[in-house]
Amino acid sequence: MKPISQPLLWKGATAAVACNTTWSPSDKAAGITLSGSNLIATASTSGDMAVRSFNSFSSGKHYFEITIGATYTGGDTGPGICTSAANINTVGVNATQGFIVYPSGNIYYNGSVQGIATGAIATNDVLQFAVDLTNKRIWVRINRGGTLFNWNGTVGADPATNTSGFDISSLFTSNAAYPFQAFGPSASGSTSTANFGGSAFASSPPSGFTDWCGPAPTTYHAPAVHLDGSTWLTNSSLITPSSSLFSAVFWFKTNNSAIEATLYVVDPNNYVVPYFDIHNGTLDIELGSFPNAGNDEYITSTSTSYIDNQWHSVILTIDASTSAPKKVKIYIDNVDVMGSLSSSNSTGGSYQVLGNGYLAQIGYDNTGSGGFFIGDISDFRVFYGVCLLDGTGNIPLATRQLFVNASGKPVDPAVATAALGTATILLSGNASTFATNQGAGGAFAITGALSNATTSPSD
Repeated sequence: MKPISQPLLWKGATAAVACNTTWSPSDKAAGITLSGSNLIATASTSGDMAVRSFNSFSSGKHYFEITIGATYTGGDTGPGICTSAANINTVGVNATQGFIVYPSGNIYYNGSVQGIATGAIATNDVLQFAVDLTNKRIWVRINRGGTLFNWNGTVGADPATNTSGFDISSLFTSNAAYPFQAFGPSASGSTSTANFGGSAFASSPPSGFTDWCGPAPTTYHAPAVHLDGSTWLTNSSLITPSSSLFSAVFWFKTNNSAIEATLYVVDPNNYVVPYFDIHNGTLDIELGSFPNAGNDEYITSTSTSYIDNQWHSVILTIDASTSAPKKVKIYIDNVDVMGSLSSSNSTGGSYQVLGNGYLAQIGYDNTGSGGFFIGDISDFRVFYGVCLLDGTGNIPLATRQLFVNASGKPVDPAVATAALGTATILLSGNASTFATNQGAGGAFAITGALSNATTSPSD
């Protein structure tokens, strides 16, 4: 979420309120231009494209409006709501992973036309959306210069009484809902203006519904710890689910050129799956049963060096359930680095990333080659049984923003926990609490002594 600069009023409000959402400049197709405090969306070129809001909701009753611009055309053009998994370039085609209202007034939901319609949309019409995520229903209508059309084009439909709402439970039972605006291939020059509650609504929200602004954003300052080259953390009794799915998210900072072993996971037979290594500044990831590495292995290394005494975020996810090639995606500083890897190898077979009874070790490799991590780490998380990939093989921006916000700073771990469930490993806090493990896998023992880092990735 990102606040806009000015607190304004919506109709019926008794005090000025700041609105904490706009269209997201970092969650939009390249062909869309934002203006007016990121509330006006314009199709600056041809082609299918869309923009998603910063703020989402997975519960409660919420309301927003979209005002149609002087130019507004295109078969794939329309506003609506979608999940974080909706493809921002193609969601307007048929609303896969979403709900959309086209200029004709026809409504599509998750790929199919529905039997409801608003009526054809005209310049300066205000489309009003009432989204009930408690009862999993949605209503939309036109406000044309103060003349109110029927909700969902149905006589008697009423969000306030949960009457004749369109059922969205198949998508939004657990998925959060994001407002979006899509433009189609012939929509170049088309515009619309969103009002999430930062200014007066054209109509008061239905009884029981609130604006889409959401709560005021909290400021999160990520604590960080320092490893001095003689300190490491071990959990010798980590019990994790047997799974071929694995995700890890962490922040690191180093200025040392001879470092290894940000994370090792070792079983009693010295099988290592998986292994992270920040070696000579590059990030190496190795997966497999290493005594038989030639049989089941994925080795990859970034070509960029990160020995720069700056904070870097890493988001990595793996689906090892399929035969070669394994599905692996790595983002560093919120940038997909898979295209810049210096080496990779994936051989046949299907292996589990981790099974019960493994030892997890962070900061030191004592399995043979040795090597201490020297530097700072923050908000170190491992999710066993969780893969962050969408249907296109990418980690959607909305998912990455559970960890790294639009400004490139850490997000409170509670946000990802609410969306993904409790991590197996969640090390977050200062030197006295870092090893406690707020995840489900149990506390880590410290060999040596952690100290508080002098900087934070939030700085």
